[in-house]
This record gives sequence, C-alpha cells and structure tokens, in this order.
Amino acid sequence: MKLNLFNLRSFFFTKPIQTSSRNSFSLQKCFPFCTTNHPRNFFNDVVPGTSAVYSHALKFQRPVTIKWKPHLENNASFIGTVSGELKRMNSKFGDFGVYTKLRVRNSNQPNSSSFWVLLNMWDDVAEIAYEHLKPNHFICVSGRLESFTRADDDDSGNLRLDYK
Repeated sequence: MKLNLFNLRSFFFTKPIQTSSRNSFSLQKCFPFCTTNHPRNFFNDVVPGTSAVYSHALKFQRPVTIKWKPHLENNASFIGTVSGELKRMNSKFGDFGVYTKLRVRNSNQPNSSSFWVLLNMWDDVAEIAYEHLKPNHFICVSGRLESFTRADDDDSGNLRLDYK
C-alpha cells in the first residue's frame, strides 16, 4: 500500500491548534502534577562560565568513598561554645581527664535552637584544655559520639537521651 504524502500532510495540519482565550500556554494542561505556572529551574545553582553538563555532573557525582575503620561510624565534628568551667575527673586507672558541655547552635542566628554535647577529654588533650579553655570560647571538636539515657534532674523519673 502506497501512502500519498499530500494526504497525510493535509490530515495532520488541517485542524486548528486550540489555545486558551488569552492565547497563553498553560503548564497545568501539559503537566497536571505541576502546581505552579512558573516552575523553578531544577539546576538553578549553575556556576557562571561553566557548561550545564559540567554543573550537572558536579551536582550528581558519586561522593568520595571512605574505607571502613573501627569506630569510624560514630565520628562526629561540632562547632560550638564551651558552656561552663572544665571540671576535673580521674579514672579508676589513674588517667587525668576533664569534662564540660558544648552548646551547638543549629544556625548562626541568636535565637536559633541548640543542643548540648558532653565533652570528655583525657590525658594530654585534657591538660591543654584545662589550661586554656574557658567558658564562652568558640571551638571545634571532633571525635566519637555516644548516646546514653539518664534520669532527669528534677526527680520526676523521666528519662532523657544525652550525648557525649
């Protein structure tokens, strides 16, 4: 069967293209899941002077692989303010240690929420910290993060989760 090209052209192009009364294109008709007439560009963080392909590759590249080491899964780093004086403690093996709390804010805004982490330091680090760290010092700490449950201070019997 041989098709006539003229007949196909007349079939496809004889119907007028319908538009809305204001002659505007509506994304809602084409994409019913879209909730706005002006969607944001998903790749709006393109670095000027670079290609879109390069920016896309940077955004979705595989992160660096870190080899597994014992206790690495609990490592954490925090930047915060020393909230009190350092207090001395001794272990049953005679090691010297100090502890205090670190207040970590969720943002740099003055009224932002924050949380506290109990800092335990031992041996050489404890000696240096005991000499130099004072309340309200802004510091960065890194180490193993542990959680523990303890009773509230108000003798209500309620348990709370703390971090050290």
